[in-house]
Amino acid sequence: MRSGIALITGSCFFVACYAYTPIPPASAPVSGAVRLTLLPSAYSQSFSRIGSQVAAVEGEVRAIDDSSVTMSVTDVARATEDDEQFHGETVTIPRQSIAAFDRRHVNIPRSLAVTSMIVGGAIWIAASLGHGAVNQVRQKGSSGTQ
Repeated sequence: MRSGIALITGSCFFVACYAYTPIPPASAPVSGAVRLTLLPSAYSQSFSRIGSQVAAVEGEVRAIDDSSVTMSVTDVARATEDDEQFHGETVTIPRQSIAAFDRRHVNIPRSLAVTSMIVGGAIWIAASLGHGAVNQVRQKGSSGTQ
């Protein structure tokens, strides 16, 4: 049972809860995970492989300069459609099209809360199934009738 709990606890840290924090465009990171929210005026622009109607993009920054941000895109939020996932397609976004920069980070309190609930649930299930419980031992030979 302990090895099961250790396995569940360890695996929970691979699925951490992430949050985005707004950052000023002047301090935009030169690498790392970010979300760029685009201006409504940019919705009609076509951004090569990800197309048009782009409201926001998430991914890893590959290069950044005064005029553009180049990133490997993993998710695209569209203005008129459902979100779409990508597999690291490289896209360059002009800075004048960007409304906001958000940096992705692990939300530690939320991650610990989720992990605690998963581990607590696993312990509760194991206990309710009677693993290791003394009351599960039956007496041999007694049939309950006399």
